[in-house]
Amino acid sequence: MDKNTQKLININPIQEIAKRIGELSQDQKMLLLEHLNQTTPEIEHLRMLFLQEQRDKTFQKIDEGTTCPNCDQHAQKYRKSLPSSSAVFLCSLIKQIEETGEPAIHFNDCKFFHRGYADLSYWGLAYTYRSQKDDRVRWSGYWRPTEKGISFAKGMISIPKYIHVYNNEVVLVEDGEQATIYDTLRERADFVVNEIKFDFDLETTLPKPKPGLEQMVIPFGVSW
Repeated sequence: MDKNTQKLININPIQEIAKRIGELSQDQKMLLLEHLNQTTPEIEHLRMLFLQEQRDKTFQKIDEGTTCPNCDQHAQKYRKSLPSSSAVFLCSLIKQIEETGEPAIHFNDCKFFHRGYADLSYWGLAYTYRSQKDDRVRWSGYWRPTEKGISFAKGMISIPKYIHVYNNEVVLVEDGEQATIYDTLRERADFVVNEIKFDFDLETTLPKPKPGLEQMVIPFGVSW
């Protein structure tokens, strides 16, 4: 441990260290936090300042990609638009609900071209179920559209074309350009009409959810 770090450790009270945390190198901060292994509100505040500083620095670099200093995971923000396969899945999901009256449908019973359908939750268009009694218990693979998802699939509303996702959370919704279901489906619109037999004009009423189940809380779901 170098002399400067030792001096900082000897500073009393701990609030003085918090004031000077910006002056420390990364190694000094790690050594300091290792030394201060007791738990007091002041030391927890110091740890919070340190971790927040690391988060802020990481967030500044996520456009091009970086490594998180706290967990060593790759950190990057991604610009996304809704894939056409996800729009196909949504239409198929709604069609299955219209035909069966079931409140949720297993993904294997829906049409899609790849498993990017999970992106629907970024736009708040569909979700999965969980048990109200145990957050760890979910209807594995069962999906349910939202009212907004139905409105989008029926061509009644549009959605922001581009969003930015970091760590499975929507961190930015781009203003301006919007996308309709027809923009999103593109050449796969014929597949939806001819193979899925999806009726864009049919009014769809969502069945009530199963008792004891609720929608999964989607941390990256946003409203607009």
